[in-house]
Amino acid sequence: MLDNPKQIAAFRELNKSGFTPSASVSAAAAAASQAQSKSAELLALILPDITYPASITAAINQLKEVARLLDVAASAGSDFAEAFSSYQSPSELITVSIGWDCYLKGENKPVTTPPALVTALADKAVVKSMADAIAKVIPSPVANAMNAINKILNVPPAGGSGSGSGSSTAPPAPSLSNDLVKTLITTCEVMKNASSGIQGASSAVSVLTRDGKLSVDQAAKAFSNAVGISVLDSMGTSSSMQGAITAITPTSVLNALFGGK
Repeated sequence: MLDNPKQIAAFRELNKSGFTPSASVSAAAAAASQAQSKSAELLALILPDITYPASITAAINQLKEVARLLDVAASAGSDFAEAFSSYQSPSELITVSIGWDCYLKGENKPVTTPPALVTALADKAVVKSMADAIAKVIPSPVANAMNAINKILNVPPAGGSGSGSGSSTAPPAPSLSNDLVKTLITTCEVMKNASSGIQGASSAVSVLTRDGKLSVDQAAKAFSNAVGISVLDSMGTSSSMQGAITAITPTSVLNALFGGK
């Protein structure tokens, strides 16, 4: 190691900075955090002690749906970051590389086929598309309208003090102005339309995560099996461990390896 001036120069530079997570992993984690924050902000606008009038039920349902989509995006981003955050140095990648080479050779696939892990780590479009979709959702207009509505509706129940005459003297129930209702409906509709790309973008990130993890699993299995075959071949059929080998190894494997000997 460190056998030439270029390697030494690179070593010194690496000492200064170290390896870092891929841009796709950092972007996925940031997108997940943003989506989670926006979802929490929206759901916090719906107060459990308030019975909202029917005139804004549809708008509140749209608010809940946008929050659900944001939760889906947050989950997709978190899963991606969790799956690939550990792959940030050659020492983690070399094992996958060796195993993947075994997988390609063993399954007679083109040797230039990269594992989906590479696609995930090098991604510059799929995660960004989800982050862009999340960024389009702006809760503040809805929050302004809902805060105004909550201020009107969040009043203490009538009664509790008075002359005790039994007469109906409770103040009228608070009501919302048509303008305020219209404002909420409009802002929720705009926000719902803005969220239209989240589902598809989140699904694409989830597929990237699934395929990347599968390629790592395939590489790990191929590496383990390749080592096993090499050990079996070196031990041969005359080994003192033949009985144990026969007990743990499928007959088809033994026939393929030793049938011609």
